[in-house]
Amino acid sequence: MHSFKIENISKYFGKFTALSQVSTHLNQEVISAIIGPNGAGKTTLVNVCTGMFPPDSGTIHFDTHNITRLPSHKRVRLGVARTFQIVNIFPELTVHDNIKVPLLFAKPKKEVEDAVDQSLASFGLTGLKDTRAVNISHGDQKLLEMAMAVAVEPKVLFLDEPTAGVGLEEKEKIIQTVQQFKGKDMVIAIIEHDMDTVFRIADRIIVMNEGEVIAQGSPEQIKANDFVRRIYLKEEA
Repeated sequence: MHSFKIENISKYFGKFTALSQVSTHLNQEVISAIIGPNGAGKTTLVNVCTGMFPPDSGTIHFDTHNITRLPSHKRVRLGVARTFQIVNIFPELTVHDNIKVPLLFAKPKKEVEDAVDQSLASFGLTGLKDTRAVNISHGDQKLLEMAMAVAVEPKVLFLDEPTAGVGLEEKEKIIQTVQQFKGKDMVIAIIEHDMDTVFRIADRIIVMNEGEVIAQGSPEQIKANDFVRRIYLKEEA
């Protein structure tokens, strides 16, 4: 069973403290959500976890590996994958070829086409396989990016705001897709602002504010946390 452990991670940009002594853990048996107001440090934490930024202090362990100083490409080889707030796809390639690209590096050539077809079906993209990615909807682009990440069978998957900017129908499709990941051989963590999505998907919620973890627990525990509720009331005001 995979685990991802974050211990006392701090990150500074000049005099600005983006992360301060952040400690938490992500386990395979649950879907974790990382929430908090804008500027809370959520995406910075994922950037540090995936190797885009080095931490200034603290450690990160994935299973038995200390990955604190590993560059992002070596974390990818270990099985750490992610999506982005702004979709990171190949817009001029077809949907089929977008999924094919990462598979060419991950599977024997003779297995690639079957794997692409399976991924297209799993993410409801078969009917769009020959369409250039730039011409599909924003929600389908989000699903495509997710399909590209999952196609290589990662052991850890970070999803950065998977429902941001999509309509209700596409949001529902994305939620149902993420829910299907549960129970697979994968640690899953989402960053999400939409609390309806969070409470539907997450088994465990990590709340950040001003670069710190201020609460973590089950959805029921987070709903009952007065400090968390005040933060979100302030955000909505």
